[in-house]
Amino acid sequence: MSTAVKPHSTPNVRRRSSFLETESTSRSAMILTSAHSNRGGISRGGHSIGAYENSYKLEPEQKASSIRMEKVVKVTLEEHLTGREYKADDAGHLARTISDQIKQRAKKLGLPRYKFVCLVSIGPQDNASISLTSRCVWNLKVDTYAEYVFQNSSIYAVGLLYGLYCE
Repeated sequence: MSTAVKPHSTPNVRRRSSFLETESTSRSAMILTSAHSNRGGISRGGHSIGAYENSYKLEPEQKASSIRMEKVVKVTLEEHLTGREYKADDAGHLARTISDQIKQRAKKLGLPRYKFVCLVSIGPQDNASISLTSRCVWNLKVDTYAEYVFQNSSIYAVGLLYGLYCE
């Protein structure tokens, strides 16, 4: 006695010839179609802006200077905090504002492919102590950081600026 296995069949169902083929035009099919339609370069707003190739630069032409970065942090902290009294309600907003301005100024240093990460901590000057720790993947050859501590009679602030080279 033999048992034959019958193949599973579904009536009126056509097998797709490719995984890209869909039964109806879906969003993913339209995206694939539009991605392959412009092979000559990148198009933005209907205008072709040319084709880009990877440069494979593993090291920057100009390395970030921690001295120049520290000057950016120092000048920005002193501009915003000189003569200011500590107010807990304003400290968070002020730290974000200073951090954003430090990053914008760091970008103007003219270091292509560097990503800047800035941390600013502000607190009251009443015998408080602070310990800051951070970790990241680090390349000793090209990545650097700068720090500056600002203090007056009412407020302290710590500014950290990391310059990370993106290959």
